[in-house]
Amino acid sequence: QEYKNTFKSLERSYLNIEHFSEILKLYVSNAGIKKFNYKLIRIGTEHHLIVHFLPKRKIVKVLSTRIVGKYDIELPSILSIKEGDFYDERKVRQARLILKDVAKDKGFPNARINIVKERGEEGVTVGFNVELNKPIIVSEFIINSSSLYLKNIAMGKLSHYIKSPYDLPQIKLDVEELKFLFQDLGYYIVDLNLKFRYLSDNRVSLFLDIINPKQIAFNIQETSFYTKSELKKELATNIISSKREFT
Repeated sequence: QEYKNTFKSLERSYLNIEHFSEILKLYVSNAGIKKFNYKLIRIGTEHHLIVHFLPKRKIVKVLSTRIVGKYDIELPSILSIKEGDFYDERKVRQARLILKDVAKDKGFPNARINIVKERGEEGVTVGFNVELNKPIIVSEFIINSSSLYLKNIAMGKLSHYIKSPYDLPQIKLDVEELKFLFQDLGYYIVDLNLKFRYLSDNRVSLFLDIINPKQIAFNIQETSFYTKSELKKELATNIISSKREFT
């Protein structure tokens, strides 16, 4: 009935046949129609439209992504397909590529993403099975610093990656959080440089250089305008942004 109503709404005047054809194409592109052909028959002063079409199926259910194997990773729950949409092979392939890229970023470059598709009377059920396969493993995480104190903190925060899959986005996030921690401890001009070296196709070494590990302390007297904590925060912000010490 919804398709009948769509074509019924085309009953109006047009400038010419070409104008009608352009409008019809727009209707068809938005109506969830997979295949389409038509005829225009003229009877007297009127034109009658005869339509033959095959409608697209709708997605009635999107299954939870299933991970196969001993490893587990967090995958995006929101993809380019959702329940109620017309089934579109292009969007399903796009969702598959997104999952493959996420698995690769998390250290599984050889992950295989299998599309699960079931057709029923009411529509299509779609899902994905993810075979992660063999990951890239972090063989070692070497921390270089002239400060043993900062080196030990860094090892405590990052050593859990050793012998684990090479999840580079998460490692970068943890390194960034480590930098904020150092700044909170008074190492305002510290910098962190993360590097890697592949030992083989599935082994990688990580290196973190802790640069400018100098702690800065403030001797502050409270004023009538600012509290000590406000002054300290302002000074720290200026040192961090300028990347230099005050003299």
